[in-house]
Amino acid sequence: MHKDNDDTNNTPDKVHVESNPHIKLAGVQVMPTVGKEGWEKRLGIELVQTKHHVFTQKWLRVLTPSVLEMYGHQVECVREIIRYEHKLVEEIKSHSKGIFDYILSIREDLYFFQRVYMMRDLLQGHMQIPSHQQSVSTPILAQRKLSPSHHPSTSHHELFPILDDVTVYNYLLYEDYLNRYAPLFDAWNELDRKNIELWNTSSPQDSTSTNATVSTRPENIHKRCQFLSKDCLKWSGVNIRFELYDRLTGLAILQSRISYYKYLWVKNRQLWNPEDFDLSQVSNLHANMCEVNSIVLPLTVSRLQKNEYCFEKDEIFHQQDNCYPLDYHDFIYSHWCESQ
Repeated sequence: MHKDNDDTNNTPDKVHVESNPHIKLAGVQVMPTVGKEGWEKRLGIELVQTKHHVFTQKWLRVLTPSVLEMYGHQVECVREIIRYEHKLVEEIKSHSKGIFDYILSIREDLYFFQRVYMMRDLLQGHMQIPSHQQSVSTPILAQRKLSPSHHPSTSHHELFPILDDVTVYNYLLYEDYLNRYAPLFDAWNELDRKNIELWNTSSPQDSTSTNATVSTRPENIHKRCQFLSKDCLKWSGVNIRFELYDRLTGLAILQSRISYYKYLWVKNRQLWNPEDFDLSQVSNLHANMCEVNSIVLPLTVSRLQKNEYCFEKDEIFHQQDNCYPLDYHDFIYSHWCESQ
């Protein structure tokens, strides 16, 4: 859904993917349900099943099976992305044009109040390398041989392998990821830090200006974001409704969802909820996280009742934490779900 700029009614309009010439539907896959017993067998664990959300540090052991289903779907989505990339690269004989630049993970219940300008507000402002940094090469790191040998490269420009189930469910996969990607992200972030420090200290002057104190330092100088989400309703973690990754970060994190869950289980780590899980995984890989407000990302969670969209209060605000565009206050309050 989106709202056009000239629409003053603050009422979102419907938009269909099929009618958008800029969207190419690569594929849709319907995933079977694994269920509690299926996940216990695959992971070699025992879950305490509950039908309701439980806010407890023992969340890893007391969770709804649907959370593991979601992680399993994300792993399979990565496999589909990799298969599609392999196909494109084979067809056009080009790595640079045959792989994706970014990966977006969203929930099926997401509601957009307005059009989101990905390039202007998200990519250029947060995810892309500023022009003055683009000439700086990526750090070359010593590569540790991973087991199995067909693990992902640290390069953005090389293809990931399609891992089998045995590998995906093995917590040792995550330890391999940790050994490879954490130093890589550290090196990238250190490179960004040095570039920012250089621009802040050198303060080059604009020779065309009569004012000698004017600096030509770009306004968009920043540490590159490898992960971006909303800055509200984070529930002790990160907002998981809209997660934008650069390609390498997205593939590394989403493909290791299940192995990271098993890794935490084996290590007897304690987390509160899925939001805390995502924060923990991104932090462990040392990826640089960024957050934006509801003006940049005018979206929230919705439900469908009697063929009409409605909103649940806990997904809109909690205490003083408002998580919606304030221009749509009246629209939201006139569309509460019946249970509210």
